[in-house]
Amino acid sequence: MALGWSGVTVSPMTLAPVLEAGVLRFEPHEGGLPCRVVTAVDSAAFAETWLAAVAAVRLQAVEAKERA
Repeated sequence: MALGWSGVTVSPMTLAPVLEAGVLRFEPHEGGLPCRVVTAVDSAAFAETWLAAVAAVRLQAVEAKERA
C-alpha cells in the first residue's frame, strides 16, 4: 500500500482487464499480469489514520490563515 502502511493485507494475483457492459474491471486470469492487490483493510486503523491526517491538514490551514 502507498507509503508502506501496515493496516492492509497485500496479496499477489495475476489479473487481466475485462470490459463488460461499458465497465472496466480486473479479474483473475492465468494469462494476465502479476499484480499486488489489497485484499483486506483494518477499517478501524484506516479510519483513525485518515481522520488524523485530515485533522493535521485542517490545523495547518488554520495556522497558515492566522499567519497571513
